[in-house]
Amino acid sequence: MSGPAEYADGTTRPVRYVAVADDGGTVTTYVWACDEDDAASWIVRADAGTAARNDSRWMTRLRRAKAAGLAPEAALTTLLREPSALPGSLSTAPSLEALYDLADQPYRRSVWRSSRAALLGLAIGDVMGRPLSALPQQVHHVCRQVARRQGRGVGVREGCL
Repeated sequence: MSGPAEYADGTTRPVRYVAVADDGGTVTTYVWACDEDDAASWIVRADAGTAARNDSRWMTRLRRAKAAGLAPEAALTTLLREPSALPGSLSTAPSLEALYDLADQPYRRSVWRSSRAALLGLAIGDVMGRPLSALPQQVHHVCRQVARRQGRGVGVREGCL
């Protein structure tokens, strides 16, 4: 069983993006796309409120577009019809990192999918009473990376717990 259809959530290429505003006209989010990597996602501005951070409509719209077979930039074009999309805001950023800078957010490569697998693997390994080394090598590697990023050593049971 697989999850919903999704675009990749990272790219090293230039991205097209649309600025999205709240009811007061303040930009809160940038929805971006890159056809070459079949990638599309969104970045919430650092100064956006809780409502913008908890807004799941971009995820829903992008999933629907992917399921309908739209290329990422075609999906982005359809989002221009949203009332919250700022007219004339369709632009190109030289990189995803540049768009994160525009959003005043630290750039971080997406590790959500691999981290999700690592956490699941850790939970399964812990429930089964097995050390992390008994889990697939990719899960082991991701867990070590997370531990290093958090400034911790590798810890109990050869893992990051």
